[in-house]
Amino acid sequence: MCQLNIESDQIDNSDKLNKTLIAMSVKDFDQFMVAKFPGIFSNRFKPMSETCMCWGFEIGPGWHAIIHNLCQKLDLIGNLIGFTVVASQVKEKYRSLRFYYDIIDNPKVTNVCRTNEEKRLAVEIVEDMVDAAEERSKRTCEVCGEYGECHSLAGWYTTLCNQHFQERASKIHVPPQ
Repeated sequence: MCQLNIESDQIDNSDKLNKTLIAMSVKDFDQFMVAKFPGIFSNRFKPMSETCMCWGFEIGPGWHAIIHNLCQKLDLIGNLIGFTVVASQVKEKYRSLRFYYDIIDNPKVTNVCRTNEEKRLAVEIVEDMVDAAEERSKRTCEVCGEYGECHSLAGWYTTLCNQHFQERASKIHVPPQ
């Protein structure tokens, strides 16, 4: 039986990384992710006639850690199985994260022998990881990364913590009914 020991400093480093990711500007996060996961974001600078990734990461900073964590997992499983998940769009829609992607064979990985069943299972694993990240975003404030809930502001659905909901609501003038 394999036992996994996670030291408390590893958890602390993960928390520090999450806080660093959330504090990043849109531009810095974009550059960081493209540099760290070049295969996943290989479409980032292609024209809009080829990909929606040309617009970058259309999400709030509160979801940066969710995307980073997802990409770590996608990169690992892709390297193990011999394929690359290529993002075609990362955005917010109806208060949750959307991560659209394609799966392509990785020609650099030649020592992987995959049956059709293994390929099918790998695709299911990727789908499950993306679904889990999208579900997590529904409970994560898109501004700060803390616990959030669905709110409607002037017809827009968003996931915010109470503080950020109050801040945004105070800036919106709702005409009397």
